[in-house]
Amino acid sequence: MGVFIAWSEERSKAFATALRSWLPKVLPGLPRSEVRISLTLPLGAPYMGSLQQALAASEVGIVCLTRENLAKPWVHFEAGAVSASLGGEGNVIPLLLDDIKPEELPGALGHFQTATATKKGDVWEVVRSVRAAVAPGVLVKEARERFLEHWPELQQELIDVRQVRVRAEQLVVYLPSLKRNSFFSELLDHLVRVTTQLRPGLPIHLRQSELVGRVMLDNTKQVLTEVASRYPGAVVIMFPPSPEVFDSIRDLDRQLAVNLVLADIHPTAQQWRMLQTRRFFRKLIVVDNKHGSQLAARKVARGPHRGSTVINALICEGDFHRRGRMFRAELNRAVRKKAPNLRKVVWLDKLTELPFAQATEEACAYVGTVLNRRITDVGLRPTYVFCANDSMALGARSAVAKLCRQEQHAIRIVSFDASDIVRDSIANADPYLWCSVDQQYARYAQAAIDAALAILDGRAIGPRRKTIRPTLLTAS
Repeated sequence: MGVFIAWSEERSKAFATALRSWLPKVLPGLPRSEVRISLTLPLGAPYMGSLQQALAASEVGIVCLTRENLAKPWVHFEAGAVSASLGGEGNVIPLLLDDIKPEELPGALGHFQTATATKKGDVWEVVRSVRAAVAPGVLVKEARERFLEHWPELQQELIDVRQVRVRAEQLVVYLPSLKRNSFFSELLDHLVRVTTQLRPGLPIHLRQSELVGRVMLDNTKQVLTEVASRYPGAVVIMFPPSPEVFDSIRDLDRQLAVNLVLADIHPTAQQWRMLQTRRFFRKLIVVDNKHGSQLAARKVARGPHRGSTVINALICEGDFHRRGRMFRAELNRAVRKKAPNLRKVVWLDKLTELPFAQATEEACAYVGTVLNRRITDVGLRPTYVFCANDSMALGARSAVAKLCRQEQHAIRIVSFDASDIVRDSIANADPYLWCSVDQQYARYAQAAIDAALAILDGRAIGPRRKTIRPTLLTAS
């Protein structure tokens, strides 16, 4: 009288091995030698004969199912052999490691009563069934006490098994909605092109945040949970849509079965400490926004200023990176220390955050409103507009172009991103788009790809934080 455990694929194998070691601890009347899996069948013997002998000596069959082995022929073959040998659906238990719904089970597996390995109550029912079939001499009370004692061991084993790399490699790219930001469209094209060159055939899945009106919803928790269920062990390269991503990550299971590579977001010291406690977090790749703001501020401080001793500046701040605040601080510092011919910077409006969604339209309306209010006062006519990203810069350009045509007044626009459309405009001496902080997206995309492929290959990925220093794109 014994138990036969069927498996297929690496995680299922580790799952079955852990279960084989654990069951005898809970049921002392069940010797470990009576819990059989394919690994314990005699080497060199014809497999079918060995399998039939193992099944003939078993009263219960447990089929270890994971997301990646659901459709594998071998697990269906062994499950069919177990069912045919043992007879009766009550003696065959499909045990689900991942978040698999019973209705997802294909073929004959869908006819059996299932249990979920990560649910304590389900596993206790499996133990009760095994006790009744192969260890009736063990009292239910004793089995229950042993189960409660040893359950944490199996629970930790299963957490480790869920983290085992899946041979069917998967890469998921999570981006803010592409509807309103050409920069992320360019970034996605680059990521896919380079990854396909380096790893032909690697499945790449796209997930996007949701855009509702002016608000970019953070659905990080939903996306990562879905990926962990559908592609356990997959690598997720995430360009977060909002700072709320850290709240979502904090609320997730620390052992979630994904490998997260975060890019283009700056955590606080507290958020960084939290990230490092999450086992699924693997790498953070950031652009040094402060350095980029310094480059832009120094460029503005150098001018030209056409004899003026005052810079009249306006900021279109984003609701994400705080680049406008950095630029304001750096320009004040640059004028004070590095521009002796300038007396001061006059900020034409309070720092106003514009939503990431609809950034072009919002910046056009905001800049137009401020400029129309200030243009009548010669002393406060704006000379520079700083935009936290290129989408805002394009909106600001529309407003500035309209005003400057009417008033014959020069205004220069400074931005972040150096996306293709802004890059081309600056190269062609656009009269308004003056310079843009080049985030080197090819470099940090490459860093994200390198980390993802290293994780899939089981190689070291180096420090958990990598910083990319931007450059300044100008017409000259």
